Amino acid sequence: MSGLSAYRFPKLHLQLYRHSTFSHSTACRSWFSLQSDRRAFPAYLVSPTDLDESLKLSPSRAGLEARIIPLCVAWFPANDPKHRTGIGVFYKKRIVNARFLDLDKVFGSQSLRPHILPGAVEFAASMSELGIHKDDILIVYDTMERDILLAPRVGWMLKAFGHRHVHTLNNFRLWVEQGLPTAQGDICGFDHSNYPVPKIDEAELPSIEDVREATMNYNKDMEPRID
Repeated sequence: MSGLSAYRFPKLHLQLYRHSTFSHSTACRSWFSLQSDRRAFPAYLVSPTDLDESLKLSPSRAGLEARIIPLCVAWFPANDPKHRTGIGVFYKKRIVNARFLDLDKVFGSQSLRPHILPGAVEFAASMSELGIHKDDILIVYDTMERDILLAPRVGWMLKAFGHRHVHTLNNFRLWVEQGLPTAQGDICGFDHSNYPVPKIDEAELPSIEDVREATMNYNKDMEPRID
């Protein structure tokens, strides 16, 4: 498979995807809600209050078998008019003990599918560098300015590579407005993990025609938007 002959989205879940605008109130019936780790959180979207309460507990006290790790995926294009960078806003304000996933580094400049999916080796290397283990519960979040934009996309990437326990924070701006704990400045390095190189079943990935058909069917059945 070369170029963009297929989008990397699990074919089985095309017909299940439904969403309204990701804002303060979000309804999402998707692959994520079907496979979320319900021992940690009841839904794919996690409120700031629920995350804060869970982070205050050790895994044993919370009845969990894995760590809960906030994962910042802040990203800005190279030509951002305010000259912002993902790592810059992460250093400026972040959830305490959060880790930063550098999307440009994950995908690399040689990716055949820029910002679609990185290579499995590059993905595993990024997870290992952040000290993330396969059974960690990851709470992905965006910048304050964007509420929820890239986090669902990165959550899908993590799921596509077989990381089971993934959620999205709804959202970091609300976290800050509610006065929940934040940190700033540089962070100490993490002990590297040995994240296994994942495999994706190419047969489960839809073609462009599959995606086009699913989009057309979705538009026909789409309910009127209620703001």
